Amino acid sequence: NRLAMYAQQPQTVYAQQPAQQAPQIIPHRVEHRPIMNRIDTRYLVVKRNLTPGQNEPSCWACCHAPESCPCCRLFPCCTKPEKIFNQVNDSKYITLYENRIEWNDPIAVDKECSCAQFRVKDNVTVLFYDDPVLDSITDSTPWCHSCRTFCCGGKGQRVRIEQTCCCGCCLRCPLGCVPVCCPGLCANGLVYGHDIYAENAREVVDAIKEAKENRMRELNMEQ
Repeated sequence: NRLAMYAQQPQTVYAQQPAQQAPQIIPHRVEHRPIMNRIDTRYLVVKRNLTPGQNEPSCWACCHAPESCPCCRLFPCCTKPEKIFNQVNDSKYITLYENRIEWNDPIAVDKECSCAQFRVKDNVTVLFYDDPVLDSITDSTPWCHSCRTFCCGGKGQRVRIEQTCCCGCCLRCPLGCVPVCCPGLCANGLVYGHDIYAENAREVVDAIKEAKENRMRELNMEQ
């Protein structure tokens, strides 16, 4: 009887919602600088993640400054507090995208209105593969890297990116060019160049060159 009564009751009919269509994937295309083209405007295609170098204290620094007294970092035997030291290392990355390379070389700075607390200040650099500065990528790690890191601290192995000219005898700069024989401190402040600190400099050099060649080949561009 109850089944018969239930069958006689009016049934509620719900309108079927139309299925939502997936958004169309639209590539990003430009005419005058093809290197800016992307497969999908919604995503950045990551080709490879490389291991960045880590900040290492010198042999003289036997401890981290306490959080309650960060000014102790001024002593030769102390480094920055462990928390901010680890945050800086964790903020580093080297990423090869489909059309560019991007890396972060952060530093620790004093917080605003405070001389006893720190924060991480990011220092992100982006270079597209058609940038002439990528014509010269070298492993510039000194032969005494391990010894120097032990005695003075370090950031990892060094990859040097700079734009050469005059058959490699000069480096490009805003003033035109400077000879490669100029002292390092003078040249580094003038030339169009960048330093990347990595765990394995040779691997980074090869990966950047390969990514650049592949992208240029895809776009049928002259290198």
